[in-house]
Amino acid sequence: MRLDKFLKVSRIIKRRPIAKLVVDEKKAKLDGKIAKSSTEVKVGQELELEYFNKYFKFKILQVPSGNVSKEKTSELVELIESKGIEKNQPEWNGIEWNAMEWNQLEWNGMDWNGMQWNGM
Repeated sequence: MRLDKFLKVSRIIKRRPIAKLVVDEKKAKLDGKIAKSSTEVKVGQELELEYFNKYFKFKILQVPSGNVSKEKTSELVELIESKGIEKNQPEWNGIEWNAMEWNQLEWNGMDWNGMQWNGM
């Protein structure tokens, strides 16, 4: 199963397009290597994920062949580690950005004027 689909099926990330966006921004690693959305997930691998201002590390216990019920998602992964990430938030024109706005900028790679963001 592809990594972006696994993130959605396991309900680590609610929607597949968001999972793809997170992975494509190099915020996901499998066994310590940066992964692509199309990377195949295997049992026993360790998944590291930066999502918003959190860091998660999971061990993959099962890879389903399709969708699973909400009750069975806890059988797919084991949470090894979880911690907050402190990010240097930009301040433009005296405006402080909340975490959601900052992450939207980071994920989209754009600043608030629509100009290319080169800070990352």
